[in-house]
Amino acid sequence: MFGRGGRTFPWEFVGADGEPVLKSVHGRFTFNHGGAILHAAVEGHGLALLPNWMIADAIRSGQLVPVLPGATTRGFPLHAVWPRTPYLSPKVRVMVDALVRRFLPTPPWERTQKKPGRKEMSQRRAHA
Repeated sequence: MFGRGGRTFPWEFVGADGEPVLKSVHGRFTFNHGGAILHAAVEGHGLALLPNWMIADAIRSGQLVPVLPGATTRGFPLHAVWPRTPYLSPKVRVMVDALVRRFLPTPPWERTQKKPGRKEMSQRRAHA
């Protein structure tokens, strides 16, 4: 569970009417770091509510299994942050543009992985 200062935070879902639904959660472990929550879940210490980008590999590999696949959360947004300045540095502009291309409209962890075609399969067999 995510917590800070001995206090846990409820899990927030989106109800059928679009309104937030808060669910109190309790457990033996409380972390204030998503990586620690992920590690605990992979090691079998309970359920976790984490952003898709953080758990995608663990789900693909079978280390984690979604238990509420129909549930909707309000999401865990990613933000690009830079200092306020009258002129945006070209380096920052290039980086922000690259992030937009990489993550929008579909972030990489939500894209389906390309299945190898016949040519790739033949090459794999030849190297095996």
